[in-house]
Amino acid sequence: MPVANALVERGHEVRWLAGREFEQLVESTGAGFEPFVHSHDPAHGGGLAERFPQREALSGVAGITFDIKHVFLDEIPAQVRDYRRVLATYDADVVVADTGVMGTRVQHELGGPRWASIGVTPLALPSRDVAPFGPGLPPPRTNAARLRAGLLSFGMRVAMRGVERHHAVVRARLGLPRSPLGVFEAVASPYLFLQTGTEAVDYPRSDLPPQVHYVGPLVSSGLPSSSATDWSGLAGGRPIVVLTQGTVATGRDSLVGPGLRALAGEPVHVVAVGGERPEVLPANAVHVPYLPYDEVLPHASAMVTNGGYGGVQIALAHGVPLAIAGTTEDKPEVAARIAWAGAGLDLRKADPTEAALRDAVRRLLEEPGLREAARRIAQDFAAHDAGRTSAELLEALARAPHEVGPAAAAGRVPG
Repeated sequence: MPVANALVERGHEVRWLAGREFEQLVESTGAGFEPFVHSHDPAHGGGLAERFPQREALSGVAGITFDIKHVFLDEIPAQVRDYRRVLATYDADVVVADTGVMGTRVQHELGGPRWASIGVTPLALPSRDVAPFGPGLPPPRTNAARLRAGLLSFGMRVAMRGVERHHAVVRARLGLPRSPLGVFEAVASPYLFLQTGTEAVDYPRSDLPPQVHYVGPLVSSGLPSSSATDWSGLAGGRPIVVLTQGTVATGRDSLVGPGLRALAGEPVHVVAVGGERPEVLPANAVHVPYLPYDEVLPHASAMVTNGGYGGVQIALAHGVPLAIAGTTEDKPEVAARIAWAGAGLDLRKADPTEAALRDAVRRLLEEPGLREAARRIAQDFAAHDAGRTSAELLEALARAPHEVGPAAAAGRVPG
């Protein structure tokens, strides 16, 4: 949304390809809405839990490889068909897509316009300075840690062989040869990679590719809710703790229910978002199925979440420290980076005990170092205008014959 808003404000015509449930949100930016026709649309085809019930039992490498194969790679042919449909009537200069849309590179290889990536997870590109993406390991700093990272890297390469074979089969269906790139590299545009967030919440890399730009927090709460709640008044002077199950795991009750019970006797006011609503709410809690985070986080003192990257960034933008309980998708990497930055706690489980949740919230409220780190990140975020920076880089890509590197970020288009 920040990218679309900025491009429209700068006079560009934007078409946005998305699921039908997002039509109103897309049009609120001034972009033209293009619905998924061939690609999976959750509004009609069900969410991940309905489509892939078997993935609920998977975590770690097994969960990662399953998702890459079936949630992402299998969608490539349908995504290409949607791209072709839109591009047949719209002469785009640049295609911009988040890294989950793996058909974007393929549409370019088949003759489409140049493309830019938006990193909506922590940066997953391989680096000699970080451990392999997935398990949530911090950067190796000792010989023992480097050995462990090396062994893990080898194990990941072995585990990913099946993924790469699957990738090759999908590409062959579209008449393309096997890609020399691994899937994590394949999602990254060689022209421009807009990484949401800043280096304050990521590991330092000495080998960061020149087309990668940290643009700031590319987050939006979406459309305002109909709520006009005075959260500070409702809390009655008690700290507000936001408790959220996230958007992918909303059918489970691994966090909201236990969290409400854990905090029922604490001197806090809990705002629970998503998950399953209990029949009886504690006296110090409210539950809403959905709430734009920007409405409550300015008043919050702590947030407990399953680690969705967007919600985490909104919390940090408001200087709110976090406790993260998530083991699927990119959540271990999100949690590890927040703990590494000192702005929160990595609970290392998707279903922490009530005692663990209670202790985590007490630490978030009582340890000043956690809040100070979150506030430092908030100050860093505030110094960035992610929408404007992204729009400027995309304009440079539209003009430049080659990749957008550091020169373009300084206003100089590479020749």
